[in-house]
Amino acid sequence: MWADIRDMGTYTVGQIGFLCDIIDTSTGNYRTVFRLQPWSKNMSGERVLSGWCGTTNNINRDAVGAGEITAISRRDPTRVRVRRLADNDGRLVPLCEEHGIRL
Repeated sequence: MWADIRDMGTYTVGQIGFLCDIIDTSTGNYRTVFRLQPWSKNMSGERVLSGWCGTTNNINRDAVGAGEITAISRRDPTRVRVRRLADNDGRLVPLCEEHGIRL
């Protein structure tokens, strides 16, 4: 799947980060976003790997797991191809521990 990069910085193939589906409920626009920091819930600030994060100004955010960059768009460097990590991927537990995410 293709995802937008949320944070500015240097991204490389093989990097692992966090995915979130962002939906503008007023227009129906939808996109998946990749970033190196975990997503957190609006009210509690709890970092989550998956689940509803909240809605602000008709923008709904749902964390949808972790993924690995497999390609960076040549036309648009703010777009990356991502392979979602499986729940049993051995890299997932250390990633969540590093970022304070409870599994």
